[in-house]
Amino acid sequence: MAAGYVDDHKLILYRDGAQPRDITAFASGMTLTDDLDTLAAELTFKTFISPWDKYTPKLALAPGDKVRVTNQGKTVFSGIVITVTLDGGVTAYDRGWYLNKSEIVLQVNNLAADQVIRKACAKAGVTVGKVCSLPTKITKLWTGSTPADIISDVLDTCTSATGKQYRHRVDDSGLQVEALPTVPIKAFHRPADNLPGFDITWALGQVSGEDSIENTCNAVVIAAEDDGKAYIGAQASNAASIKRYGFMQHIETVTENPGTAVLGQMVKNLLKNADKVGQTRSISEIWGCDEVTSGVVLRFNSPAFGIKGNFRVTRVEHHYGGAGHTMALEITALEQVRAAAEGKTDAAAIKAASTDKVQVFGLPDLSGSSDSGAGGTIVKALFTAYYPANNALEGGYLDAQGNRLDPSKKTCAAPPSVPFGTKITVRDTGTSLDGTTYTVNDRGGAIQIENGVYHFDLLMSSNAECNRWGRKNGSAIIGGSGGGSGSAVSFINTALGEVGYKESGKDINKYGQWAGHNGVAWCVYFICWCAYKSGAPIPTSYGYVGDMSSYFKSRGKYKSAGSYKPKAGDLMIQGDRHIGIVISAGASSFETVEGNCSNSVKRVTRSYGEVSGFCTPWG
Repeated sequence: MAAGYVDDHKLILYRDGAQPRDITAFASGMTLTDDLDTLAAELTFKTFISPWDKYTPKLALAPGDKVRVTNQGKTVFSGIVITVTLDGGVTAYDRGWYLNKSEIVLQVNNLAADQVIRKACAKAGVTVGKVCSLPTKITKLWTGSTPADIISDVLDTCTSATGKQYRHRVDDSGLQVEALPTVPIKAFHRPADNLPGFDITWALGQVSGEDSIENTCNAVVIAAEDDGKAYIGAQASNAASIKRYGFMQHIETVTENPGTAVLGQMVKNLLKNADKVGQTRSISEIWGCDEVTSGVVLRFNSPAFGIKGNFRVTRVEHHYGGAGHTMALEITALEQVRAAAEGKTDAAAIKAASTDKVQVFGLPDLSGSSDSGAGGTIVKALFTAYYPANNALEGGYLDAQGNRLDPSKKTCAAPPSVPFGTKITVRDTGTSLDGTTYTVNDRGGAIQIENGVYHFDLLMSSNAECNRWGRKNGSAIIGGSGGGSGSAVSFINTALGEVGYKESGKDINKYGQWAGHNGVAWCVYFICWCAYKSGAPIPTSYGYVGDMSSYFKSRGKYKSAGSYKPKAGDLMIQGDRHIGIVISAGASSFETVEGNCSNSVKRVTRSYGEVSGFCTPWG
């Protein structure tokens, strides 16, 4: 901590092809602002400009220059200059600024929250450092959102599920996400070498603040919408708070069914965090300490100023220079009683004020029409694996019908209620097998339905492969065919959700693997995969462009280029070489989503002269 050293802040300028330059002497009013609600820290300062004085250094700072603030050799801020004014004003942000500058399309289905954050950053080209474990499952489509918006959405969902709060920041190693600390730090300031460091909370400047119910809620409902119907999954309220302050309700919407246990915990957490009188304080001037960043907790003991106990720093401004290192703080009380207990000292009254009425009703499976499995039934599933072996555990070399087990045929064992020959599609396991279809041809004593979860045993090639697979929870489509009446919007959204995906090796990708033909040209398999996922009326067994165009030509659903303006959802055809999905069209050009385009899934703008025609699945 700062108790051991005297502040010696330096401002260093970095430019390509030049040595780092200390410009501290030429900068004034240096202020570093760190706000808990924003992803980027901001550095502002003023440089002296005098065009007529030949002795004044010409720094010529420009957007794109890199700057770093250090203290005793340790980096306090590292970022890029964004704005330079004519009178020498400079504004720089750390790398978190980039998370607000790119809009992406991201679709996830039952994916762990930490993986959603990594996927969003990957699409925006942002390096990820350390992200804490966030097992909360997320199912959502973002179209045209920034990674910053997506990260905030995801962390809000995690807070609802766990009751924990999180902070995010970008430093030199990338994005950092962690749970907010609850233990106060010791913050010291040492003004000179001949003086000891002291606790900064002992010496406060002017303190202001307020107690408010502006953001208080004393009733919470968790709701969902599916197929045009609204469902209430859980609700909670505090009668004492309602009696004292009036009815104030918050509706939390979810897009998937997390289960009754999680719903109950979510609604309790939401009410507990919302049913409080907000206590915020501002300290206009306090001695500086670089360890004080947004999110940290400080402990104060100044009841005369209305500031006693643990407070979280929500915003800090570090001021360097002038009178030395000082700060301005905005803080909020961490240890708050429930709203109805404000001003009470009686233990029984405080306990009564914290008594909530909680009701959990549960939600239906929120499968949504965009992932219907092409007419199949979606169920919760447990997937295990077995292989052909002559022992009691694996069951031998024959299936329950007396046929020899053949892993290449992609078969599985299913509960007795699922007939032989039924198609089972793996979903939501977070593995490369998602989207793979198996045929039921076997049974097993342990292969049953328990608490609504269907157990499927997938046939694999070896013991090693089965061990790598282990046990995976997810969902399954029972009886889906891969072709159906899914809408063009669902088809397009499925494709847009894949933009940014890249093959892992020469033609190695999940679409070819899903089709059973990995390692070959995969533009058609991408189309088939999207059609299967969305239930689009497009065949899913082809791998050759010519076969796909012939299928639609034979049904009168093919239009030659030049005489037809394509519609969203049509398939662009380039001879027998390439295929893509039309998402919009203009007079001279159109936009597509294409697989196997520079080894990835991309949005492409093409002219009509580049194509031979269009398949029209929707007529």
